[in-house]
Amino acid sequence: MARAPFPIADRVSLADVGEHMKQKSDGHEGLALGEVQAALVDGCGVELVWIKEGREVCREYPDKPDFWRRPILVWHGVLPRRLHVQLSPEEQKGDQLVTFLCLTDAVRRGLWPASELPQAKQQSEQQPQQPPEKRELASVDGQPRPRPQPQPQPPVSKLSGKEWVRVAYERRSKELRAMTITDAAHALAKESKTASDCAKSLGKGHCTNLLRELNVWSKKPRNSPKQGPK
Repeated sequence: MARAPFPIADRVSLADVGEHMKQKSDGHEGLALGEVQAALVDGCGVELVWIKEGREVCREYPDKPDFWRRPILVWHGVLPRRLHVQLSPEEQKGDQLVTFLCLTDAVRRGLWPASELPQAKQQSEQQPQQPPEKRELASVDGQPRPRPQPQPQPPVSKLSGKEWVRVAYERRSKELRAMTITDAAHALAKESKTASDCAKSLGKGHCTNLLRELNVWSKKPRNSPKQGPK
């Protein structure tokens, strides 16, 4: 009784398996070939597809251990070389041979990643992705960790009137120097009412006196026009 062909979703080419095993063996072809041959002798399912003149002519499923104990696995072609089954002329059924391994068997024997199994791919596609911040909260054992509580911010230092005026002027020096000292004092007095770093609100006159101590605005004589900063 003829065996049913491998389902397309449950097969992987021998050439791809050889390349994967060669990468696992740090490029050592001999080690990779030995691992694949041992798996075939152990019963890993194989499908040989014979093609002649561009058309498939037959499929074979050799399952005898002695069949694979022979030196018929070879690295073929130019770099990168591919793993290939090379049979004697008497055994050939066509002019081209394509070899597949049963994907499930290959994964079970360590010849192919388990993540490539159809069910593993399906589960990966169906599993909802957690938002990044939720994934970060999961511990190694899968148990959720408590969300870290925000740390309280240190209180803002309150500055005295003289110190605050100096700091506030440095923050807004370009803007304030374009004003008269009276207008600048008015602006700072208004800001002091809501500033988080000012110990208490300041009056316009107090701010005027403190700004004069900075020696930024020139002192104007009485009854003279208003003067700007030096």
